[in-house]
Amino acid sequence: MLCSSGLLEEEEEEEEEEEEEEEEEEEEEEEEEEEEEEEEEEEEEEEEEGGAGPFFLPHSPPFIPSFSLPFPLSLSFLFLLYPSLTLTPSPSL
Repeated sequence: MLCSSGLLEEEEEEEEEEEEEEEEEEEEEEEEEEEEEEEEEEEEEEEEEGGAGPFFLPHSPPFIPSFSLPFPLSLSFLFLLYPSLTLTPSPSL
């Protein structure tokens, strides 16, 4: 009787170890699949963006409009700070 109960315990332990190994393998496979999916997504994003290939065109410089103000630029900041200011002369008393 003692021998048979010992064999049963060993078999149960072996089964538990096998189940744990299978679970670990499944987890590893899932992680590998996730990594592959992430890599594919990154490649797709690079293709959509065009990437920095041999035909990559650098950005053009920003457009700067050329115009002149009727007053110095420092005065324009005053008008921003004090919107009630006007250019009309105040009536003299």
